[in-house]
Amino acid sequence: MSVRKRGKYYHIVLEKGRDADGKRIQEWMATEFTRKADAQAKEEELKFALRKGTYIKPTKKTVGEFLIEWLEDRKSEIKASTWEHYDWLRRLHVDPVIGQVELMRLSPANLLDVYRKAKEIPSPPKTPQKGRGAVRKKAVSPTTINAIHRFLHKALGDASRSYQLTYVNVAEKVDPPKKAKYEPKIYEVDQIQKMLELMAGTNIEIPLVYCVKCGMRSEEARLLTWDDIVGNTAIIRDAKTPSGERVVELPPTVIKLNDTAKEQIEKWKVDNKDLWKENNLIWCKEDGTPYNRFYFIHRLQALLKQHEMPRIRVHDLRHMYVSLMLASGASPVDLAAQVGHSSVSFMLKVYAHSMPTNRAALAKLTDKILGKKKPKK
Repeated sequence: MSVRKRGKYYHIVLEKGRDADGKRIQEWMATEFTRKADAQAKEEELKFALRKGTYIKPTKKTVGEFLIEWLEDRKSEIKASTWEHYDWLRRLHVDPVIGQVELMRLSPANLLDVYRKAKEIPSPPKTPQKGRGAVRKKAVSPTTINAIHRFLHKALGDASRSYQLTYVNVAEKVDPPKKAKYEPKIYEVDQIQKMLELMAGTNIEIPLVYCVKCGMRSEEARLLTWDDIVGNTAIIRDAKTPSGERVVELPPTVIKLNDTAKEQIEKWKVDNKDLWKENNLIWCKEDGTPYNRFYFIHRLQALLKQHEMPRIRVHDLRHMYVSLMLASGASPVDLAAQVGHSSVSFMLKVYAHSMPTNRAALAKLTDKILGKKKPKK
């Protein structure tokens, strides 16, 4: 290793051993040092890093370039829906702000800039924009900002650990934004019945019924195939968590809806035989292709607004199912297994308000069990 001057700057020449033919392997590192002493100090630092095995070759790779590479490498390792979500966060929130920043020059301030701009409400465009996500009409929620942080934390952690492109995970130097505490909106029984009646016959009836009557997540309903239907049950395979992989009991009305859906699909196969793409999905378009993961969300909101019903999230449908079952006296153990909650304690913590209570009866029950000891004569 040595220091050489080129023009007005000093450069460091790293000696990295010899190749199979005995030829020296050298790596030239450009610096902005104009004093030899500064370059020599950096040289000693690099020597120590080489001996310790922590040396990282400088790279001009940008954050945007790395995230595209990282997502491509992870495509076969994570769920398709998770991959799509990460890619959406990259395109909409990360790339426009720090996509052109060199990975090795990334700072905590850059990440804070991403979070800050995600909170801003952009001005309306002068010309109409097409395509979902082209222009944000309102600031994103704290929960979405937290999701951006978790995505960057995971990717940048791999950049420093597995890819060895950076010395540290910059995301670890930033406090994660707090997620918003959301109180689910639960319809009354008559409202749920009205919603089911209004949505009957629409192209979102199938996922709606699976969420409301079986407690499935919307993504589980979207990806359900005919191979997953076994008798009166549905097998959830591509689950959000390990505990989410489960067997779901189907009520008679859902089984009947499946029969109707199968008849419709068989008709589509005949009518659209030249365009049909077989995906074996229970809920699909007229050509057999799957719906976009956001379609159910937006279609439900549009129909609820059209019929002047209170606005709810798609995930609130699952909350409705669990709350109704607990209020009706369903076993928490059986219910946790049905909806794929990680533990009964988690479910009771979230839905304790839905369980019927009679504390006065509990007080009387204590005396009934223990009784009153009669005084000795």
